[in-house]
Amino acid sequence: MAAAIWESFREVFMGSGPIMRRGTRVQTSVRCIILLRQRNTAQMVSRSRIPAYLAIAAFAADLGCRPDAAVIAPQTGPRTTDDTTAAREAEEAEPPATARAEPPPADARETESGLRYVLRRGTDETSPPTEHDAVTVRYRVRHRHGEVVRETPDDRPAETLELQWLPPGWAEGMRLMRPGDRATLWLPAELAYGEDGPGPTGPLVIDVELVDVVRRDLARRELPIAAPPSDAISTPEGLQYVHIRQGEGDRTPGRSDWIRAHYQGFTTDGTMFDSSYDRGQPLEFRPEMVIEGWVLMLSRMVEGDKVRVWIPEALAYQGRPGKPAGVLVFDIEFIEFVR
Repeated sequence: MAAAIWESFREVFMGSGPIMRRGTRVQTSVRCIILLRQRNTAQMVSRSRIPAYLAIAAFAADLGCRPDAAVIAPQTGPRTTDDTTAAREAEEAEPPATARAEPPPADARETESGLRYVLRRGTDETSPPTEHDAVTVRYRVRHRHGEVVRETPDDRPAETLELQWLPPGWAEGMRLMRPGDRATLWLPAELAYGEDGPGPTGPLVIDVELVDVVRRDLARRELPIAAPPSDAISTPEGLQYVHIRQGEGDRTPGRSDWIRAHYQGFTTDGTMFDSSYDRGQPLEFRPEMVIEGWVLMLSRMVEGDKVRVWIPEALAYQGRPGKPAGVLVFDIEFIEFVR
């Protein structure tokens, strides 16, 4: 009967998939040791007790805990003091040394926070990710005992993770890396998930390969709105702009070209008056259909570019009733040509 209950747990919870945390899939696995002891062969788990076991397991699943450990089989015969001591020791004992994750080597580097790492550089010279970026990685997370508690699924070549959602030590390690780099990170407990986090507690060892960096838009987080920064580019017509992201296209749109773009518009007090992002739908249009400031800005952009541009009123709505007045600030993302 105990084996049947365990199989039910495995069927229901070990295949139950990841839990959700801030919109990203985070899998956790907590080692659960279940000691099922019986005083004699005639004792069996009562059918009435099964719902209680399942309720406990359901509660554990809500916390992100999935049974993932061996079951110590029931023993027969009366239980002795030695049995009780052995059971306690079995619960407290760590795996043998051969199963433990390897300690940091002598040449491992250490940061001020206490993260230790070994970094194997690739050939890419692009800049490392910032705290706001996402990273596309292949990884394996191991507990200090050596067991793998999370890794890139076999059916995915890599996985994209938001840096700000990773444990502090893992995020710090990623900010040391460039695409193509590989590293092993040794996280002390205080730089890992913590007691209340969604992952395993205690120190962790993480093997990771940084495949790519997904540069997140920093416009509303780091760029001003009220006035252009000192390094903004000025055009002869009176536009001022900064690049949020550089594209890889090879031509700029003409006035009559059909293009697809995302945008959001602000007044200089920070009030947003329009946003295709909020609607979840980019705009398809010809530049000649929009305000002159947009036409001039788009003539300087290639596919993939994203800018923040300050447009004077003379190149915007020119005081038209019902339209926002004064200098307007737009984030414009040129996605692609469409026709």
